[in-house]
Amino acid sequence: MIVFVDDEKWLIQAYIDELEWKSKKNNCFKPNHFFYGKEALDFLQKTQDDVRLLVVDIGMDYGDNDLTNKEPGGIQFLKELKGNPKLKDIPAIILTVYKQSDVEAIFPFESNSQFTFINRSNKDRDKILWSIVNKYCKK
Repeated sequence: MIVFVDDEKWLIQAYIDELEWKSKKNNCFKPNHFFYGKEALDFLQKTQDDVRLLVVDIGMDYGDNDLTNKEPGGIQFLKELKGNPKLKDIPAIILTVYKQSDVEAIFPFESNSQFTFINRSNKDRDKILWSIVNKYCKK
């Protein structure tokens, strides 16, 4: 399954609608979505063996929360994910409007880690996202 985490309901719904449409064509898996980081972490703790891919849309929350004022925020969510032995190997796509260098200044991650960075303003964003999703659909 794919898990989406974002506080923008319209954006999550757009991705889910497209994924569900595409999954009908290739027998992919049904997505789950969460608007709050804590809910997503609780869900992942219970279902980590079934999660193939995590898509997280983050803001630059420097301790404030970009996921609708519920703890943890986007950056803190990723830190908790990376620091949890049960969850740290779940591959994640980080979607954001910020530059990768700005995100890495707050949340350092290695380019060969399970995190893939996609800037939302990249004109090829959807093509990159769906190529990664398709890769995990085939596993």
